[in-house]
Amino acid sequence: MHRRHRRELYNKLVPVLSMLGLDGKACILRALCEAGQRPRGSKGSFAEELLHSVFTLPQSKLEIDSEEEDEEDMTEFDNAHKTKRKCAEMFPSCSSSFVELTAF
Repeated sequence: MHRRHRRELYNKLVPVLSMLGLDGKACILRALCEAGQRPRGSKGSFAEELLHSVFTLPQSKLEIDSEEEDEEDMTEFDNAHKTKRKCAEMFPSCSSSFVELTAF
């Protein structure tokens, strides 16, 4: 999945998560953060692997559109994915961890 498609998916998931009573944007950023901190080569359940694939950003930035708003979204997504800080502390308004949800 290209970066542009990921950005579109993440932006579509925000209102879905919001309808579930979550802070949609914060939960997307937290999921990106958690995916970015997952140890390389680690394996998980089918659900964990699926979510990890969706929330792991490709290294190439060639797919970023030239629209300024889109670049801002991707910068925010990139920053969340690259951070080494504790995800729960960075995004406290998201009380749910996708990692914890897939542990069952």
